[in-house]
Amino acid sequence: MSRALNLINVQKTVSLFGLGCLLLIFVSSLVYRVKSPSLTLVVHNKQEQAQNPMMEIVTLMQTLEKEPNNIQVLTSLGNRFMYMRAWEKAMDFWGRVLAIEPENKMALNQIGVCYFELGKYPQARDTFLKLIKIDNKNYRAYYNLAIIYKYYLDNKDEAKKYLQKILDMRPDDKELLEAVQREMHSPKKD
Repeated sequence: MSRALNLINVQKTVSLFGLGCLLLIFVSSLVYRVKSPSLTLVVHNKQEQAQNPMMEIVTLMQTLEKEPNNIQVLTSLGNRFMYMRAWEKAMDFWGRVLAIEPENKMALNQIGVCYFELGKYPQARDTFLKLIKIDNKNYRAYYNLAIIYKYYLDNKDEAKKYLQKILDMRPDDKELLEAVQREMHSPKKD
């Protein structure tokens, strides 16, 4: 029995090591492409660039190397990695935005979304709470908080409080208001 457990532990260790190596290869490949002028691709038009997201990332990384505090480039990279569902990588760029502009509402929202997608619900909650302290009219942050509380932190009372705040604000967003009404009157699904 213990021999079988040792074999399973060895297999897990080898699998984790292999995944780590693949990640290291990917990251080092990306860094090498950014730093190696011989591999730099020249984009002649916006349509060509839009068709190849990796080329756009390489171009943005080259710009970032020259201008490390360029909010527009950091934002673009954060959005590109979110689009690719690379949540941890996206958070790196949003974190850099917040290091430069600690009250950047977009960066706070996007980091909250990344935490949520990673299943880090208390961190997502804390991020959205920070966002509504900066912008107490951000009804989408209130909605995100309501969903987190209702479905992931098992606190329906807190969820209803945030849903009610949205109704009190009366935002000009029919779809959101319909979703709020559904959430107010629907039980938590288990």
